[in-house]
Amino acid sequence: MSNGNISNLVEEARKLFQQSFGSPSSEHEDASKPLFHCTCAPGRVNLIGEHTDYTEGLVLPMCISYSTVCYGSGEVVSSGEEAGACRIVSTNE
Repeated sequence: MSNGNISNLVEEARKLFQQSFGSPSSEHEDASKPLFHCTCAPGRVNLIGEHTDYTEGLVLPMCISYSTVCYGSGEVVSSGEEAGACRIVSTNE
C-alpha cells in the first residue's frame, strides 16, 4: 500500500472519529501530550504455520494490501465513571 493510500486512511479515520466523538476542546491541559494518537499497521497473513514460528516450525507470512489505522485521543483513566472505558468505531471496509 502506498503512502498516499495510508494518508487517505488516516484522514478518513480522523473524520470518522470527529463525527462519532466530536473534537476535543482547543484548550489542552498538557501541551507535551498530543491531543490525538494515530497508529497504522500493514496487513499480513500466514499461508502456512500459524503460531508455529515460536516453536521452531515453518512459517510463510506475506503482506496484503490492507492496513489497520487506529485514531483516538485521551489517556488512560484509572478511576471514576470512565475508568477503563474505550469507545470504538470502525469503517469495517
